[in-house]
Amino acid sequence: MNLFILYILSLTHAWGGSALQKKYPHGLLTDDYGILNDRDLLADIEDANPTPYRINEFQPAFRRWQCFPTKNVSFEYETWKANDPMGSASIIVDLCVFSIEVKNTKPTHSYGGRRAYRLAFCKGMEKNWNRLIKNELYVCLNGHPGSFNNGEKHWTWEQFKTSKGCESYFLESCKRLK
Repeated sequence: MNLFILYILSLTHAWGGSALQKKYPHGLLTDDYGILNDRDLLADIEDANPTPYRINEFQPAFRRWQCFPTKNVSFEYETWKANDPMGSASIIVDLCVFSIEVKNTKPTHSYGGRRAYRLAFCKGMEKNWNRLIKNELYVCLNGHPGSFNNGEKHWTWEQFKTSKGCESYFLESCKRLK
């Protein structure tokens, strides 16, 4: 009997969409699986438009959240050696660029950073990624919409969140969501 009730609840949840998704249809594009809250969605609206706003008003520049099964999402980075972009051009350093790839979706999604980073940044991101998604069923990704090419949607990454915590490009973004 308990399995039947869980089955019915899962069906109604899948067909109906989450309450947050209904409340913020332009800010949350998928189910939030209980990971996100009003504060997550309102922070995005306030950042995009600090003037008074209507909650469901469409704002093309603001960030959007999407949540995916962790088994379909991977964190990767590429490295190379180049002149130090944050210091002397005569110093060669290890640089990286990261991406968070979502597979098994139509379209596929690729979240990337704003620029090249020192290798320590990507290693730290990977460490936090692995810690936050370990044993989690879902991860929510937040980013600015970008281009759509060859069946892949590109996003400028802003933050990711699981039930364990949050990681963001701007350090204050996750702190204010607590």
